[in-house]
Amino acid sequence: MNIQVYTFPPGASVPWHIQPDAHEFDYKLHGALALQTDGEGSKVLKRGDAVYVAPNVVHRGVNVSRTQAAKLVVVRVKPKDEPLTKEVHP
Repeated sequence: MNIQVYTFPPGASVPWHIQPDAHEFDYKLHGALALQTDGEGSKVLKRGDAVYVAPNVVHRGVNVSRTQAAKLVVVRVKPKDEPLTKEVHP
């Protein structure tokens, strides 16, 4: 298991990626972050929202605000020998 807190500066994003064979649970602490999932579109998460990302699903996060940071807690349940993320191109 891996638990991290991420802060996205205004307008920041992470590249498209997967969590190899890992279950990801995200809980939004502050700001507004769009979770974009390949083939499914975008869902804006606001404070108090939670979302589950299944293993090997191509996705990325984008801070939709140009003025406010976005912060979230990410919990991943993953195989010990797999990396946290693997960058991919949808």
